[in-house]
Amino acid sequence: MVWTRRADIALLPATLLGSTAGVFLNKLCPNWLIMALLVSLCAYSGQRTVQQAFKRRAKENKEAAGGYSIIATGERDAVAHEEEVELTEVHGTPAKGSPTQGALDAELVTEAKFPWGTLLQLCRTWLVVMGLSLLKGGHGAPSLLGVKCGTLGYWGVVLLNFPVLGGLGWMAGRALIRDHGRKLGFGYSYAEGDVQWDDQKVRQYPAIVAVGAIAAGLLGVGGGMILGPIFNELEFLPQVSSATSTIMVFFMSSATVGQFVVFGMLDLKYASFYGAVGVVGAIVGTKGAKVLIEKTGRASFLIFFLAAVLFGSGLLMAATGVPLIMEAGFTGFRPLCGRAGAAARVD
Repeated sequence: MVWTRRADIALLPATLLGSTAGVFLNKLCPNWLIMALLVSLCAYSGQRTVQQAFKRRAKENKEAAGGYSIIATGERDAVAHEEEVELTEVHGTPAKGSPTQGALDAELVTEAKFPWGTLLQLCRTWLVVMGLSLLKGGHGAPSLLGVKCGTLGYWGVVLLNFPVLGGLGWMAGRALIRDHGRKLGFGYSYAEGDVQWDDQKVRQYPAIVAVGAIAAGLLGVGGGMILGPIFNELEFLPQVSSATSTIMVFFMSSATVGQFVVFGMLDLKYASFYGAVGVVGAIVGTKGAKVLIEKTGRASFLIFFLAAVLFGSGLLMAATGVPLIMEAGFTGFRPLCGRAGAAARVD
């Protein structure tokens, strides 16, 4: 399974909550601080991603040379997924015609279909975030409730994000744990890189991506350079990491852009142009990654490419941003309720 649809359901509420907090920080922080954090993030993430790339390459070399036997793979799985191995030893492979085999066949048929239910859940979470943003309002779009920035009602709507998105994430996590237990019961075999959700992962993974999403919202980046390295650190298969982060970035970036529009911080002319370029680039990159994997059989190339993008982005931002910062000077933090970006230019 290349797109880990279960990961998207569990992680998107935390991701959107983090990006919402990051947008607020973006409005407060001066440009020089944002640029310094961006360059530092690219350098650190690039260095960690290079390490993961060489680690993956070493694994591929051993597999190509026959360094991993079936027994060794089983032992590795036993360490990582002890519960699943124990159940497999007890139940064995479901017999043909047995109820468990029927359940397994039905599950495989379901997963072969396009996951409309998952997509609808992701869209629901996105709509919730945008609805809360419109209720809050800003210089780009007035509050649907008529609340003013800095008032008690304003902060009430802002803080409403935490219980609403937290509740959606909690419900998704409980459903994934139940789904995992049900699958183990009829001998479901997970694909490599797919997450086997338990209580620890349901708490840990959303918290990690929420922190990454805060950074993405704060720094005004799409999220690929944040989520990609995170998924690599969590040891997702590179193809899984690429496809899952693409889906996540689509929802996170569009929600972040929407909130920037509500705040009045976005120039729609530039955003439309670069957004179109980004969509085309994502399509070309996804197709190119698939062709590269098919021709070389080396998924580590994707991780090396991500590292190159991170280092290149950091260098370009430093080269273009430092002269601008030196010209504008080191300003202080900005007021939350003041105008910024596109809204400031029309005053």
